[in-house]
Amino acid sequence: MVARFHILYGGSIASDSLKRVFGRRHAINSPAFPTSLNEVERRLPTSLGLDARGLIDRHTLLPYYRAFCPGDRLARAERSLMESAATSVYSVLGLVASDVGSTLKVQRFCPLCVEDDLAERGQPYWRRAHQLPGVIMCVVHGSPLHWVRADPRHPDRHGVHLPGELARQSEPIAVGLGQESVEVALRLARESHALLCGVNEVPKVSLIHAYR
Repeated sequence: MVARFHILYGGSIASDSLKRVFGRRHAINSPAFPTSLNEVERRLPTSLGLDARGLIDRHTLLPYYRAFCPGDRLARAERSLMESAATSVYSVLGLVASDVGSTLKVQRFCPLCVEDDLAERGQPYWRRAHQLPGVIMCVVHGSPLHWVRADPRHPDRHGVHLPGELARQSEPIAVGLGQESVEVALRLARESHALLCGVNEVPKVSLIHAYR
């Protein structure tokens, strides 16, 4: 959302766009857990009908973790997203010392989705389903996702680039997988997407044990 605003706003300096969205020039627009959402709500047109909780449900990965985390932790995570404590979110969800936490900071996209977006909307966008832990396949096209290599000279720390702009810095994740592995990866992508959308037929207790 922020990357698209940056392009449509015509901004050349990332900090200017962050100031307009988050109220702070040095805000970090995390792809998984953007914070200061109360401030974002105050800056959005009321005609959108989108409050901070709606932003959490539609523009963060927290809905995915509702299947694994008890209510008190989720409430603390939501407060952190509404305020300005991204590190606290990772801590509350148990991601600080986990490999899962590090994978959430690597942006992924599907080249075929980018082509579809350009044809249908004129502009690509990042999909939450592609950023979920362990997901390496696109649920729509059944094709390997690409991950964006971080350029140490020009890190996208503020997250204001769109998928198409980073094509030259990307490479496919799943290379040389056998058919059985591809099917497992696709199943994981579909079930992860279902959890993100709140579709869950597995008992929560079982999911919590699996997550641990």
